[in-house]
Formats: sequence, structure tokens, C-alpha cells
Amino acid sequence: MTVDFPPQSTSQSAYFVFYFTEMAIKQFPNDTRIVDIYINGVMKDTVSVEVNACKVVTVYPETVVGPTANVTLSAADSSTLPPIISISSLISINRISH
Repeated sequence: MTVDFPPQSTSQSAYFVFYFTEMAIKQFPNDTRIVDIYINGVMKDTVSVEVNACKVVTVYPETVVGPTANVTLSAADSSTLPPIISISSLISINRISH
């Protein structure tokens, strides 16, 4: 997914927060949902999603140069299920010169 930022002449610091919850019982007991998180093509974290347990992953500070950042969620090699996310949020910090 692409995240848009307000135009800036300098880089920005961004805080990405991702929430993962498996809401249903898995069809097969050995199924796993393990998600790799990439920002602008760089792997930042891996999360194992569990039934009825919210996992929160925060990636910060991430320097963003330009008007967009690309976030990719992909199944880890050991995952038997595709990636899923419950919600995400973003906080960006802009420097104001006086």
C-alpha cells in the first residue's frame, strides 16, 4: 500500500503502527499466519498473528523522503496463510523553522 505525505522540502520522521489479530479459528490446526513488514522495500519486522490476541508492531522513527512511502505486508516463508492486518496508523513529524 502507498502512504501519502504532505509535500515537504525536507525529510520527515514517521511512526508506523500496525495491529494484527486473527479473528477466526484456523481451518487446520497447523496453519500459521506470519507476516513480514517492509517499508520502502526494507524489511522492518516480522509478526506471528494469533487468534483473539492483538499484536502491535511499531516502526519508528522512519525517515521519509518524498511524498510517499510504500508499505508491503507479505507472508513469511514459514507462513501457511496469507498476510492479514486489522488496522494501521501513521504519525508524521514535520519540522517548522522560525
